[in-house]
Amino acid sequence: MPRWSPDGRYLAALLLDSSGLKLFDFKTSKWSKLVSGLVAYPCWSHDGRFLYFLRSPDISDVYRVAIPSGKIEELAGTKGLHMAGYWPLWLGLTPDDSPLTLKDMGSQEVVSMEWREP
Repeated sequence: MPRWSPDGRYLAALLLDSSGLKLFDFKTSKWSKLVSGLVAYPCWSHDGRFLYFLRSPDISDVYRVAIPSGKIEELAGTKGLHMAGYWPLWLGLTPDDSPLTLKDMGSQEVVSMEWREP
């Protein structure tokens, strides 16, 4: 699962077993380990300063890692939230870099949303 940074300087990649996240710097031609442990759905912030990802024992909490310092921050815990999707997880970012995930609302809840263009 390689992910190019917006400026093209870095390539982020998951290890084959999703047990870590590595970063290749094209300026130095070197790999560095960013995150150890289960990682899923890495995505770059729009300015390329952060990589957002899902992580926890059940790979559902939202984190981000600063580039290139490697400082990791937990942004949102999803305990008790039944996530949905094909795998059944997914993570994306809104235009302002807010984390976006899928939640299974079941067949008993009806949700209405209104989109207002900025």
